[in-house]
Parts: sequence; C-alpha cells; structure tokens
Amino acid sequence: YSDTDDSLSTSSSSLSDTDDEIDLTKWTVTPTVNRDPFQFVGSREVQVKGVQTPIGFWNYIFPRDLVQTIVYETNRYAENVYKNSNPRQQCSCINKWVATNIDEFNAFIALLILQGIIRKPELQMYFSTDELLATSIFNKIMTADRFQILLKMLHFETDHDPDNKLKRSGQLLKFYVLHSKDCTSQEDF
Repeated sequence: YSDTDDSLSTSSSSLSDTDDEIDLTKWTVTPTVNRDPFQFVGSREVQVKGVQTPIGFWNYIFPRDLVQTIVYETNRYAENVYKNSNPRQQCSCINKWVATNIDEFNAFIALLILQGIIRKPELQMYFSTDELLATSIFNKIMTADRFQILLKMLHFETDHDPDNKLKRSGQLLKFYVLHSKDCTSQEDF
C-alpha cells in the first residue's frame, strides 16, 4: 500500500502547484452562458408537401410500409420467443401473445408518445383505475398487460449480428434521417 499512497500524495502535490486549483468542497458560482447565440429566422412549423391533416402527418411519420415491417418483425420475434420458451412456464406472458397488426401498433405508438406528454413515475400508473392516478384513455385503448407484452416483444429488425447493438434499430434510424430531410428547408439554417 505504501507505493499507492506515495503516488497519490505525489499526484495531489503536483496539482497544488498549479494556479488553477479547484476546491471541490466549496460551492462555486459559474456564470451563465448565453443560450441563444444566434437568431432563429425560420418558421416554427414543419412543412410537408401534400400533408394537410393530423392523420396525414401521422401517416407521413409512420408510413404503412415501415409500420408493416415493424409489425412483422415484432410478430416474428414473439413467435421465436414462444418457440424457445419453457412449456412449464404456464403463467409466462408469452403464452398470452396474439399477433399484432398495423392498427394496434399505431395505437401502441400513440400511447408511447402520450407517455412523453403525461409523466408518471411507473408504467403501471398509466393504466391505474385509482381516481387519483387514472388516465382513462390508456385503458380504453389497450390493457396494461397487452401494452407491456408489445413493449417487450417490440422488434425492428432480425438480429443477424449480436455484436452490433445499433443493428437492431440502424435501418429505422437511416429511414428517419432520410425521411426528415423532406421536412427541412435550407432557409431554416
């Protein structure tokens, strides 16, 4: 232990020799930084050609072919999990799996977006029937069990490369990067 103690004391003594020493035990005031370094001159709305309604914008963000691919991959993944599950686990949530479809998936995504607007500390609270906690729209759209199993089985792409964690959502990310270019104009920058 003596070598370690010496190296620590040496390194701390070398730090004390500098003029910019910081005492981490004292509260300091850091001046605020200008958070608006430039004037925004573009419009604060997204312009997408041919989209006039909220449902049209939804379909632009979540096009049918993309949603169909996610639904297919989610169903395929759930089927693989079911095939590889232990048959003795009768209470397992995978035994309750029913294939999802485009309409249910759109409702699921809407609930995920709504969770970003209505903040609750635990997932179960969104589906609570307690008068103090209830957000009734969640239970009207789907049960808590169904939401949780969809969340658990949600899959974007077949896992070919277990070492590349981004591979699972890489195609989805590429799609949205290319897709979002249609929503911007050079005058916004």
